[in-house]
Amino acid sequence: METKKLKAFTLTEMLVVLAVAGLLVLLALPKLSNVGTEAAMQEAYLNLKALKEKQIGFRTGKFRFANDLEELRFTSPKLEADGGTARFTYSIEQADQTSFIAKATAVVDFDGDGVFAEVTINEDGKMETPIED
Repeated sequence: METKKLKAFTLTEMLVVLAVAGLLVLLALPKLSNVGTEAAMQEAYLNLKALKEKQIGFRTGKFRFANDLEELRFTSPKLEADGGTARFTYSIEQADQTSFIAKATAVVDFDGDGVFAEVTINEDGKMETPIED
């Protein structure tokens, strides 16, 4: 009787493939570990853009930028500590007839180093991150 050979990978070949895959994961891990912080920062970017648009609309009617969030009728999202999902507080740092600076300050230390991120936006929509987390 004739025996038929099945084509298959050996155990050694499988272990080599798994080892290479493991090394690739270890190399990619540092790049992927910052993904959570970047996702959280998107909240600040989006809300500051909305705040800027409200400021532009306010200036159209009042010929100046609003000095505070109440005057602007900008409602900050509810913080995580208060049962919401927000991780930033928002404020108007400076405002006059021609310019303003709004700031988002993190209430969560994303990477555990004791530094809380800050992001600012001005009337031109220029965003800066004076303090990175």
